[in-house]
Amino acid sequence: MYGYINLKSKNLNPLLAFVKIIHAVSIALFVLIPLSVIPATFAGISQIYVLSFLVYPFWGYLLAGILAVLIAF
Repeated sequence: MYGYINLKSKNLNPLLAFVKIIHAVSIALFVLIPLSVIPATFAGISQIYVLSFLVYPFWGYLLAGILAVLIAF
């Protein structure tokens, strides 16, 4: 049983690395997008337009969670 778990986790290491990258990028975007609202307003871009980009890190964060659950089971 333990050999199967080790073999399974060894084969899923590339996918786990991909999940970690998606997770890190999503967290960075969650921080950077709200911080870019003020400079964007000075550049003439509406605040709602800038905040609408928060949809992308949300889906990335959700995808990372789903893939992590698939790896765990």
